Amino acid sequence: MEILEIISVLEYDKRLDQVVGPHGSANVMIVRGLFQSWKVPCWFSYATTMDPQVYLEIIRTLEGLGLHVVTSSCDQGGANQGLASAMGIDVGRTTFANPARPESRIHWIFDVPHILKNLRSALLDKGFIMGTNSAVKTEFGINEFEQLMSKVLCSDVTIAPRLSRGHIYVRAQDRQRVRVAAQLLSESTALALRHVFPENGHMNGLANFILLIGNNLVESFTSFHENHYNCLIQNYVAYQSKQDCVPFKPLADFKLLLSVNFFVKKSLN
Repeated sequence: MEILEIISVLEYDKRLDQVVGPHGSANVMIVRGLFQSWKVPCWFSYATTMDPQVYLEIIRTLEGLGLHVVTSSCDQGGANQGLASAMGIDVGRTTFANPARPESRIHWIFDVPHILKNLRSALLDKGFIMGTNSAVKTEFGINEFEQLMSKVLCSDVTIAPRLSRGHIYVRAQDRQRVRVAAQLLSESTALALRHVFPENGHMNGLANFILLIGNNLVESFTSFHENHYNCLIQNYVAYQSKQDCVPFKPLADFKLLLSVNFFVKKSLN
């Protein structure tokens, strides 16, 4: 699902013989295959948010056509978060019952590019506190990236050619660019931190965190690697037959990080 901004003008629809618009936005739902490369728009509406009952009826219709709906993805816009709440989705509950097959669950996933941008923005704007034990508590934020930039951008030859100060001082529409966030939270940034600060445990901790984000979280949901694809198929078959799922190391590593650390946005005060 995605809400698109469109040009607010009047249009004449010849087929329907009626005037359409003006509308400033359109809500669009697209259905796509997990194991085959195809996607088809299945629903749209102008200047409206998705009603929970309409949403469930769309799922019933798709299931009636022989499709198995197993996941629903959208960005983290306010309207989509409202729909998620209406479906009972929260931090501790990420699935809801399939209205056509109540014994099966549908997984709700906010899209990774939006998560990555919000993660970057929170890290730079407020910072993260990692670890609930005050004795081992570690804080990461924009200061660490500023220290890295001062080291790698001091000459024409750099070990991080893709990085610039624009990656940490992100303004206006640049915050919407996924590539800017992906380049900052990438393996090359983590390796640069390790190279520039080899004996600094704090900086190496940030490098490890970035590697888990870039290599585990993002790659898990965007990779077309054959091993990841095969693992997805095996897990889906196991899930449907109520068998134990196959371990997926990138996600397992990221889940382990979440289980032993607690990330909190720092207060602006």
